[in-house]
Amino acid sequence: MVIESYAVHAQGISHAEAGKPCQDAYAIRDCGSGITVAAIADGLGSCAQSQKSSRKAVDSICDFIVDELPTDPSPQVLSAIMIAGMNHAFKDVLRMLSEESIELKDAQTTLSAVIFHKEGVVFGHAGDGVVIGLEEDGTYSVICEPYKGDLPNSTFPFTKGWKSWHAGTVDRPFASVLLATDGVGDVIYPPFLRPDHEIIVKHAAFFMHPSRLGLKKGETLDEQSSKELSESTLSAIRNPQNKTWSSVTDDLTAAILIDPDADPPVIEDNQTEEYLRGKFEVFYDIAPGNASDGVSDAGACDKTASTSEGTSDNRQKTGAPKPATVRFRIEFWKRKWEEIIHPTKKTKECSDDNASGADDMNSGKVVE
Repeated sequence: MVIESYAVHAQGISHAEAGKPCQDAYAIRDCGSGITVAAIADGLGSCAQSQKSSRKAVDSICDFIVDELPTDPSPQVLSAIMIAGMNHAFKDVLRMLSEESIELKDAQTTLSAVIFHKEGVVFGHAGDGVVIGLEEDGTYSVICEPYKGDLPNSTFPFTKGWKSWHAGTVDRPFASVLLATDGVGDVIYPPFLRPDHEIIVKHAAFFMHPSRLGLKKGETLDEQSSKELSESTLSAIRNPQNKTWSSVTDDLTAAILIDPDADPPVIEDNQTEEYLRGKFEVFYDIAPGNASDGVSDAGACDKTASTSEGTSDNRQKTGAPKPATVRFRIEFWKRKWEEIIHPTKKTKECSDDNASGADDMNSGKVVE
């Protein structure tokens, strides 16, 4: 099996207007023998040098896995290599920051990585990116959940240390796998669908389904074809007439891995606007009781303000957040509704740079 791949990567409009570089990064490495490793990272916008950490993290973990991969590894060996790779990448980032005299608080980043092979997926994950799989039966499933704090712009970055890391194995084959930073992930997998782990099918298929990509079973992508696919996909989502994607101002990064031998059917999309609206309204109504999604806000990093020190195990449950935090989260996603689901008009996005991070700063959060 040969794994095909392409990527979408672009500086966000808000970053360009603010004179900030693209702080996302991605890497894809073909390991041979039907194994491919990919990683994406999102440098926190409040950290002036975070693009250096995101770049170093994805290159380091992918290169480590390629170098350490034995011939015909078992899933257990792949899992061990992934965990070792995360530790190696973390140390590499710290070493780089030390050499360049950059403080860690100025260079926080998320990281999501996968090893895609014929029997399944091995993942390592930290932060608010998402990893989604296209099953062989045409359905979509979440492999790695985004980990956010109570505010929609807060997360638990990779560079906070191992307590924010998650790793595991999915022992079943996939037709394709998508890794995405939150600029892409929050559109495909918005928070109001996360309680049921439900993905917006039309958005996922746009990036992942072979039929949408024009790939027939057994067809492979050469370097030029992969480049053209990347350019055409980015052009489509940057089209001003595409209101769903043109309203996204954050950096955009997605890495897509495809098994050309898979032939998943195109499932019927029953997610009507009325259905999605109903899901949104249910989430809106129960938000005060469910706003933390079972993930503690302690140790999260608010992605829009200055950073503060402190780490905590984000997997403990702490109940509902402060009412002001709940209200902010609800209002944020109410404004996002028209942009993501029903883009009849372009609305002003509640950008990370305008978000209040006061509650986050008091609990060890960092803001993008």
